[in-house]
Amino acid sequence: MKTGRTPQQGAAALAVVMILLLAMTILAAFANRSLLFEQRSSANQYRSTIAAETAEAGLEWAQALLNDGRRVDAHCLPAADQPTSFRERYVPKSSPDAAIAPVTTVRPGCSLGATGLTCHCPDAGGSAEWTRNDPSFTVEFAAVIGDPESVRITARGCSSRGSQCVPGSDAARADASAATQAIFKLRPTLRTMPAAALTTGGLVALDGWQLLNTDYATQGLLIDAGGAITLGGTPPLLTTLPGSPVENALIESDEALARLASADASGAVFFSALFGSTPAQFAAAPATRRIAGCTAISCGAALRAAYAEGDASFFVDGDLQLDAAGWPGAAVGSADRPLLLVVSGALRFNGGFPAHGLIYAAESSFDPGGAIDLQGALVARGNLAGSSNGRITYNSPVLRQLRSAAGPWVRVPGSWRDGRCADGDPARPCDLLP
Repeated sequence: MKTGRTPQQGAAALAVVMILLLAMTILAAFANRSLLFEQRSSANQYRSTIAAETAEAGLEWAQALLNDGRRVDAHCLPAADQPTSFRERYVPKSSPDAAIAPVTTVRPGCSLGATGLTCHCPDAGGSAEWTRNDPSFTVEFAAVIGDPESVRITARGCSSRGSQCVPGSDAARADASAATQAIFKLRPTLRTMPAAALTTGGLVALDGWQLLNTDYATQGLLIDAGGAITLGGTPPLLTTLPGSPVENALIESDEALARLASADASGAVFFSALFGSTPAQFAAAPATRRIAGCTAISCGAALRAAYAEGDASFFVDGDLQLDAAGWPGAAVGSADRPLLLVVSGALRFNGGFPAHGLIYAAESSFDPGGAIDLQGALVARGNLAGSSNGRITYNSPVLRQLRSAAGPWVRVPGSWRDGRCADGDPARPCDLLP
């Protein structure tokens, strides 16, 4: 009896072992399947995160280049021999008072490799293209209905070189792609336009200067001064609106200007009334080229070199001797590209030369020196005294050009949207979706 039961017990044990082995195999297979699922899910999440972050980087990249006044080449690198900046190439304005007309036929962009960005800024009608299979983005521009000073930027990011980011290319579809968009608005550099050819916070004592203003919007105002006005010359060369007495174009002892000029020793209050920011904020603005660490003469050379690269808004942190030596056409700035110049130290004009733009002298006492022929306006925080045959002509188109061309682009708060509506027409605003 005992020997007869032993094989039966072995068979039962074998059956139990086989059942346990099968159960372990099923558990192992299920665990492996879960691991594979987690790996695939993690890889997808990784690629989608790359695409989303790359798209967001595209928005930041576009804003940075819009605020860089330097001219760029086909690879988006600064190049003084090129005709246009990034802003002029993709969001141009036909005139100071015209609406922004964004270029919608081209998508500049970059690929993000281990050694940095490789970018493409093609002209209208071209396309951004590269051969590296790295994460990439492209950006496109569209007008904002009802706001002529804004542009909607849509950025498309891909986890690799993909047709979603570079339409029309021979690239395959990237494993992951994302799109984001935001509205960027052009913030004017000047809070208020100067209302006179010459504006000072103190007294004015000029001998031999010519002042002209025939702009009806400003009522032909020639001088607006916080102190007394003394003009020499035989006779003083003053031109205002036809039929209007010259005395009506001169405002002296302007209490508002005097209070602003004496509000603080640094002149920040006076500056802010015109620019809407403090001197430090203006100097740090992304659209401003700051020039520092140089002598008066070398600062002039640095200013000329920066203007040649495409910049138009400048803050000179120190003294400046301004002349036209080496400038294109021997003129400081031009009617098409006037300059906005703020000088925190001593400013002197060297010799006689033409200039276009707005010049701000921050010194408490300003002697301009040479005979500048300025088309635009001159603003001095403190007293202004000098003897020469200089001339200032109030030029409203030049000032309007500066007000928009030299201003920074800022992102409109709350305008960011994801790519739900970016797969079709980029001009379709996400915030109007039901």
